[in-house]
Amino acid sequence: MGEVLLEENPKLLSRFSTLTGIESALFKNLFLFFLAIHDLGKFSDAFQGQVKSIYSKLNPGSTAKNYIIRHDSLGFILWKNKFLINKRGNLNGILLESNFFNLNFIENRKVKDILELFVSITTGHHGKPPSNTGYTGNTVDIYSQFLENNIKESFHFLSDTYHLFLSGSMVEKFTTIDFEDVKGRLTRTSFWLAGLSVLCDWIGSNKEIFEFKSDKISLEKYWNDFAIPRARKAIAIAGVLPCKISKYATPSELFSNIADNLSFSPTPLQAACDSLKIQNEPQLIILEDVTGAGKTEASFILAKRLMETTGSDGLFIGLPTMATANGMYNRVASFYQKLYELNSQASLVLAHGARGLSDIFKDTIISEKIPEDISYAQDEESASASCIAWLADSSKKSTLADVAVGTIDQVLISILLSKFQSLRLFGMMNKVLILDEVHAYDSYMNELIESLLKTQAKIGASVILLTATMPNSLKKKFISAYSNQIIEENSIDVKHPYPLITQVVLNQSPILIPVATREEVKRTVKVELIHEEGEIYKLIQKSIHENKCVCWIRNTVTDAMNSYEMLTSDGNYKKENIVLFHARFAMGDRLDKEQQVLELFGKESNAIKRSGKIVIATQVVEQSLDLDFDIMVTDLAPIDLIIQRAGRLHRHTRDQLGNRVFAKDQREKPVLYVYSPLVNDEPEKNWYSSVFRGGAKVYPDHGKLYLTAKVLKQKGEIKMPEEARTLIDFVYGDKEAIPQSLIEITNENNNIDKQKASQAKNNTINLESGYTAIDNETIWNDINAPTRLGEETIKVSLAKWEEGKLTPWYNKGSYPWANSEVKVMSYILKYEKISEDNDLNKAIDACKENLPDKGKYSILIPLTKNELGNWIGTVLDKQNNEVFVSYNEHIGFRKMKQGEEA
Repeated sequence: MGEVLLEENPKLLSRFSTLTGIESALFKNLFLFFLAIHDLGKFSDAFQGQVKSIYSKLNPGSTAKNYIIRHDSLGFILWKNKFLINKRGNLNGILLESNFFNLNFIENRKVKDILELFVSITTGHHGKPPSNTGYTGNTVDIYSQFLENNIKESFHFLSDTYHLFLSGSMVEKFTTIDFEDVKGRLTRTSFWLAGLSVLCDWIGSNKEIFEFKSDKISLEKYWNDFAIPRARKAIAIAGVLPCKISKYATPSELFSNIADNLSFSPTPLQAACDSLKIQNEPQLIILEDVTGAGKTEASFILAKRLMETTGSDGLFIGLPTMATANGMYNRVASFYQKLYELNSQASLVLAHGARGLSDIFKDTIISEKIPEDISYAQDEESASASCIAWLADSSKKSTLADVAVGTIDQVLISILLSKFQSLRLFGMMNKVLILDEVHAYDSYMNELIESLLKTQAKIGASVILLTATMPNSLKKKFISAYSNQIIEENSIDVKHPYPLITQVVLNQSPILIPVATREEVKRTVKVELIHEEGEIYKLIQKSIHENKCVCWIRNTVTDAMNSYEMLTSDGNYKKENIVLFHARFAMGDRLDKEQQVLELFGKESNAIKRSGKIVIATQVVEQSLDLDFDIMVTDLAPIDLIIQRAGRLHRHTRDQLGNRVFAKDQREKPVLYVYSPLVNDEPEKNWYSSVFRGGAKVYPDHGKLYLTAKVLKQKGEIKMPEEARTLIDFVYGDKEAIPQSLIEITNENNNIDKQKASQAKNNTINLESGYTAIDNETIWNDINAPTRLGEETIKVSLAKWEEGKLTPWYNKGSYPWANSEVKVMSYILKYEKISEDNDLNKAIDACKENLPDKGKYSILIPLTKNELGNWIGTVLDKQNNEVFVSYNEHIGFRKMKQGEEA
């Protein structure tokens, strides 16, 4: 697989040659040799004993050794401690005795580290580096796993493989490399090479293409007559070779497939991106502009030009939430083929585990139909088994697609100490990365983004960041991370124009390019603070009476549910006119809700659809969804999020009734109503938490919340784009402006932020250390290296139990179980409750076989319908107490209140 991939993608071979400092032909043959011995550990007696029926035929009367160290680490241990070095740790093993790699004539002992690193890269093909202790923490006696004959046989295999790939001339080349320089380069590149090793192993695990052969033939004949032809077939099926990039012409041509852009007219930002000087160097480009300025299409213009100029061959577009990813996916699907030459088979993936595999999606990124081998041992899957399990979630193969749209989490995992991060990182190697709404994250995720930017810069990949409201301090951090240089305090400050394009080319000072704003998005929104919740319900009632549509953004799901129940229990409203939209719905219902909200309040909505409708929502509506409301109410949140939420108020031009017009908006002047505590000069310590008990945990820096309320009260309006930097700097710039009563909370939050940032650093890979083991089994997994911090969540699969049958809650479409999943905070539930009904328990066991994760990492909750028509389930909390939960498609998943009838 490695031979064919590097042969058919010569740009990849050239890239690795440049990165490692090893001439192309030598690099290829070295890498192929180490790929060929990646399963050296399978020679062990303990491993071979896993298939007892065959072992007994090959070793009559013998009992296999106890298999306690995984085969990937065994191969590494065998190479390092038997073949490469002696018991004293000196370079004096079998390789030296056989003069492999001309070791007898090489004085520089850095060669040991280089060879050891290559072995770590390829034996670490099961998702994490091999360990010299097998992740046990104890010294491994090699004879506890190998017989002496196993060691001899493994070396014979290694020797034959060595002579197949490393001829005399190749070895001569090897002796002339600069080992000191190559060691550092190879170390930094090792994670990407490890990802390529995983990819080769997985594609090569298809035993229908590479069927087992028992006839005796020479290794060379096997290689040329069997392995290589089959590899070409496997690569063609896998669809992992890059498509040819088309020539860029104009924005109009790029977006000509978009229905309402047949005569695409670029915005000022898009025109600036079209004319921006693009150097043939990796670069970071930051686009700052108001909502509605066309940042998304501007980033696509830049990405297309970067692909053509710098040789990138794909895109990954990362967004804050699944809802924003879904919306972006539909936009990208309409034009992504224009990035490539006509009739190319470019693939597009929606990178989260929902039903988003639309008809446009082309499932060629490693088929999930690979026949599965028997797993080797408990907790050790075969290559095909681990491949199938991993690919069952389409999001995980997203970075291997030509174009992927997904949550930012899918790309952040590539730099975390999580299993198979190397494969994701390899997939990002030659892609332009676009991160939208990049201001939307906390200190933990911002630190991860900095690490991601450093990694992309190291590998020579370009990045585009989009934002409407990024604080200046954060912008400096991102630029420093990518450019690997300290950004002077006065080089990028709040006095610079807005909107702005910032272009950062490695080893050069940032280039700042002011941009004009579309006249249509220049606007002033009046702001009114409301201090009593009852006043909001009066405002909603008045607005609905006037046939307007209303959105109230609440800061927590609980508050949103309570407000929904208040309105639906009020006889003044029709229940069907009120929509509750938050993240605690089963995936299928959530996607349906999202589509409903877009139809009612999106660009194409009209007076009939909109009039008299109410949305009670959480933060799921504040970013990237193209929505437009007549009346907007928001709970107090940080200023950057308030500005984002204001962007959903009068977003499109409409007449007084709510129909689209392509002229000046005819509605009354927009007013943003902010539900806030009273603003005074000496607020109490509980100033915010006394009004927003749950919101106080969501937004813990109450000092910044106070400054947000204060500046909104002082100005009484949000004027965009003129005051964007002023508003944000007022809140994020001057800590001394925070009242003394709230300083302690702000300082506590700052300390927590530092701890989060430190935790993020501990959870990320270290390029300078390379793809080598951190000898701790708990580190290399997704649970202990999360993309987001916060309250632990539990993945729940909902099912209906009726008439003796258990069926998915969302029992329609191609992915019923995936669409019946919902994430729930662990304070609500923790464990499944074992039913007393044996038939139900049997049905649960059978259903788990159909779950994407086989029920390993989720809880299945059977729901039964009570006399009131509610679907009720029973679970256990952290203390093993019984908890009743309910679910329906209108309210979502919730814990039932004490005394509520089940």
